[in-house]
Amino acid sequence: MVNYYVRTDFEESYPAGSLDLRRLERQVEDEFVANLQHNCYRERSYRKCLAAACCPVVVSVMSQGSTKKENAEKTLRQKLL
Repeated sequence: MVNYYVRTDFEESYPAGSLDLRRLERQVEDEFVANLQHNCYRERSYRKCLAAACCPVVVSVMSQGSTKKENAEKTLRQKLL
């Protein structure tokens, strides 16, 4: 359930239990989830970009073997903390 604000005459247009109210509430929830997904994607992209800008050598090493990748991730975590 997502809280949302409405005008004072909202109940006249969308009576309790009406099909229109259910549709509107579903649309509000769908838009909320889509916005949340978009914001998460943007944050992940930002973090990847930030990591690449701060530590370009670490990022290039991360694409190599697992031991080097683990060391690179450890170095990256230390720099970001």
